[in-house]
Amino acid sequence: MIASKKYDIASRILHWISAIIILWATVSGILISYFDVSESAKNFVGNFNVSLTTVFIPIFIFRVLNRLKLGAPTYNEILSGFEKRAALVTHMLLYIITTVVLVSGYLMMDTGINVFEIVELPVLIHEQDTQKMFEYLHTASNHLLALLIFCHVAAVIKHEIKGIHVYRRMAI
Repeated sequence: MIASKKYDIASRILHWISAIIILWATVSGILISYFDVSESAKNFVGNFNVSLTTVFIPIFIFRVLNRLKLGAPTYNEILSGFEKRAALVTHMLLYIITTVVLVSGYLMMDTGINVFEIVELPVLIHEQDTQKMFEYLHTASNHLLALLIFCHVAAVIKHEIKGIHVYRRMAI
């Protein structure tokens, strides 16, 4: 059983671009932060992630505006009222926490952001204590984002196992 009709093609493409970038940045960021990797690997991944997520910001803004404009397809009666509310809350939290991660990531920077050697964005905050506060917020919000992603994927898997094909709503 399919939970309801698919999202529009733009929403599906934006979802998968977002998923790939967010999963890459989250997993690689956690790996270089908590595991013993070479300094050159840390620098490469760190610089790549900063550039990638900076380029992602306008894509993410477009995704949020697209979602606000079009909404989401309704679920049919296959999902309970609780499941529908949980899905709505989880999706909204994913958007909010991703926004916090992206904004805090930029505001914590103590050097300009060199985006793939193409353009340099200036430091916006020069006060170290404020940068550290945004760094803490960035770290905490990334952990929360990882937890939300886990819950989101687990819910999709749970529904697929139960024969409720919510995944197909977002399949390309």
